[in-house]
Amino acid sequence: MDVEKYVNSKAFLFFEWTYRLIIMNLLNLSLIITMSFGFWVLFIATQKMTYFYLAILLTLLGLIITSIASFKTIKDLSGYRRSGLYKTYFSNLWFSFKDLWFIELLILIVYAFLLGSSVTYSLILNHEDFTYDFIGIVYTVGYWLDWVLLFFLTQAVISFWAVYSHFQMTKWNYIKASFYMSFKLFLPTLLAGIFFFLTPVLIIVLGLILSPMLSLLLISFFSLFGISLPQYLYFRMIKGKYAYLTKNPDDIQDFDKYELEKENENEI
Repeated sequence: MDVEKYVNSKAFLFFEWTYRLIIMNLLNLSLIITMSFGFWVLFIATQKMTYFYLAILLTLLGLIITSIASFKTIKDLSGYRRSGLYKTYFSNLWFSFKDLWFIELLILIVYAFLLGSSVTYSLILNHEDFTYDFIGIVYTVGYWLDWVLLFFLTQAVISFWAVYSHFQMTKWNYIKASFYMSFKLFLPTLLAGIFFFLTPVLIIVLGLILSPMLSLLLISFFSLFGISLPQYLYFRMIKGKYAYLTKNPDDIQDFDKYELEKENENEI
């Protein structure tokens, strides 16, 4: 048997990446649960909302930290890096946290502020004494503005995975480049976000309204692929353009050269 041919076959690559994505997803979820488990237990035992908010914040922080590490692991293992999966993942987890803890904490603070203010606006808008006077219009605009800002922040965080994985920058330039690339590659970033949040939304909707059994199946799917698979698909969508930009960083504001280069390659 030609071992090299077998290893490079599509079937082998499919099962290899399936294994990698499952392991990374389980590692992500395990670390997220570990970070927030204590406060979830305290909330269930005492029903105090303080523990609930802390559990939510630590869950979100764990998601931010682990998603950066898993995306960079996908990028590294897709290239010429031959280190093992576990070594690559935990190395990326450590170095991303060491290098980016300030950005990760900043993202968490902004998310907490926007989510907290949207909840506050929602309570005001749904109060029985609420009236649509001038102040009411201000509250309504504030509520929808919060959701718009949450949307663009999430787009930037998704773009941040790729920006950090491909470039060496200062912290401030990471933030600027992430927002810029979220607009420049708006569609693939949007699709990644939809896929990322689709399974949790379906779990809630199906579990509460339609079929609890189907909801359990989706929970199983999310446990295996819920984080890593959307990241892998996003990486595949933006791989070519980021590969070009790493070789031509001065062209980051103009992808026309990349598109023209692709057309020329196709003609040849």
